[in-house]
Amino acid sequence: MSPRTKINLLALAGAGCLGLAGSPGLLAQTGPAQLPAQVGDITFDARLDRRDYVLCDSAHIYQYYQASSAFPGGHQARLAYFQQHYHLAAPAPGATGYVVIRFVLNCRGETDRFRVSTLGPDFTAAPFPPAVVAQLLRLARELRTWQPAHREGLAVDTYLYLNFILQNGHLLDVAP
Repeated sequence: MSPRTKINLLALAGAGCLGLAGSPGLLAQTGPAQLPAQVGDITFDARLDRRDYVLCDSAHIYQYYQASSAFPGGHQARLAYFQQHYHLAAPAPGATGYVVIRFVLNCRGETDRFRVSTLGPDFTAAPFPPAVVAQLLRLARELRTWQPAHREGLAVDTYLYLNFILQNGHLLDVAP
């Protein structure tokens, strides 16, 4: 499997819409009548999301592959940020796999609606130490220099994801 295929599978798994390793996936779990408008949509949750976060077009949020947003400096700058700020407070043996954080970037470059999935090296759901997940989520929320995606010359809302690749709690990479 190519690295790009793995990243795309991780994005789908993080969206909760891909059945992996015997998991039935979203369709089998919810049935057709309960599917979201788009697979992977992140709806507002008052327990998790900022009430003051405003979408520019709540009826249409583009998927990451439909409109390209940017992070200044690209992958290297993003990776450097997380490597500089992510620190293990205690050893985390067994914390190997992927922490996938999906979120919405609005047309003003603001982020919210963060959702987390954790997967083992075999792409099945796997627990991670809460301190590791909380720190990655906090750092992702603090990342403020996103440039919004554009379609037909207009800034638009878009779904994004960060896939943290960890081995025993140590950060190896952040994709894409």
